Amino acid sequence: MMIGGKKRLILAAVSDFLFSTRIHEVARQIGMEVYFLRKANEVFKEFTVKPELIIVDLNNPAVDTLELITKTKRDPVLSSIPILGYLSHVQVQLKQKAEQAGCNLVVPLAVFAERLKRFLEGGLV
Repeated sequence: MMIGGKKRLILAAVSDFLFSTRIHEVARQIGMEVYFLRKANEVFKEFTVKPELIIVDLNNPAVDTLELITKTKRDPVLSSIPILGYLSHVQVQLKQKAEQAGCNLVVPLAVFAERLKRFLEGGLV
């Protein structure tokens, strides 16, 4: 299955239904397509367009998120894709591990929800 038609593509390793729905809706509003990863090795599938962003729920029980980040940043084709991670604001150690693995930006859940549209439009700063 080829993923990513003519729309701009986002990959999301997100299992929470509410966040998945919100990401999908905001992406649709701005003309982007979202593909939700179910396991870490899916990121290495064939895409018809290069994803512009990878979103990672660092507490996703279905995906080894640190492995996903590390493998993506080690892949010569995918390493330039920005990775946005989110977690609970009290998870300081997990935030540090994600940053060490190569996550470009790690934010608390509240910040992620508040700035979602800006993040999807390419504003990781």
